[in-house]
Amino acid sequence: MLPPLRLTYMPFICVANLEEEDIHAEISSIVLYTHLWAQGICDERFHLRTGKGTKKNPAPPPQPSNHFSLWLILSGRKGNAVMVDVVAEQSTDPNSPPNDLKNLHGLVRFSSKDRNTAEHVGCVFEDMAIVKGLTPLHVLNFIRIRGLQHYTFTPCNKGRLGCRYWLYVLYREMESASLVAPGGCNTLKMYLLRFYNRAGGRQRKNTNAWVRAAEHDWDDLPAGEFYAPKCKIDISYCLEDMAPVQLNNGQRGKCLFVD
Repeated sequence: MLPPLRLTYMPFICVANLEEEDIHAEISSIVLYTHLWAQGICDERFHLRTGKGTKKNPAPPPQPSNHFSLWLILSGRKGNAVMVDVVAEQSTDPNSPPNDLKNLHGLVRFSSKDRNTAEHVGCVFEDMAIVKGLTPLHVLNFIRIRGLQHYTFTPCNKGRLGCRYWLYVLYREMESASLVAPGGCNTLKMYLLRFYNRAGGRQRKNTNAWVRAAEHDWDDLPAGEFYAPKCKIDISYCLEDMAPVQLNNGQRGKCLFVD
């Protein structure tokens, strides 16, 4: 049996902003969110494919969507959710080069959130085809057992690449353990490879739509590095004494809007 969760320090996992009431709440869906202007967390705009400009018509700069996270939407918690993402935990060694991989350890964050988020955060895809009875505690323990907290970002100019790849690997592992329905990983990757931005830009601040910017496409997911081997586990070990796997209604959403 896994030891009981204590909201204290765990190497490379931060639960400081996780409310204990949310830990055991059932997850009704998993939503992919995009964040604008998240420099210092990661900046994957440097990995965009953009058209070549000319002297008269220079290529436009990459759009400002540069961080992604998964939100575990909770049943019976009045729209509450738990955000799961990975950010770069800086080294405290002043003698290390700023882009040294030792400075780019991934820090997995579990944070309680309200879905009525700030204007610069919005959801682009929702997956309701998940195992019944799944809770944030199961997801946290799953990450710990699989060793997904042992991760480093890839430095790129002033940016740090790899937040999307980490989410992709997490979903791939969850699918292999039947926590989400078959095909969930490929669907998530499709949305991670698309570029989303607020419709109308700054001129229409009141709009809730997040749309694909046709002039910008992502290259394949830039990978960080998992530096500890992952061990395979039995599904019952992760889900405690849960009944045999039963998936919800299997629906998957399309491009969505901020609540």
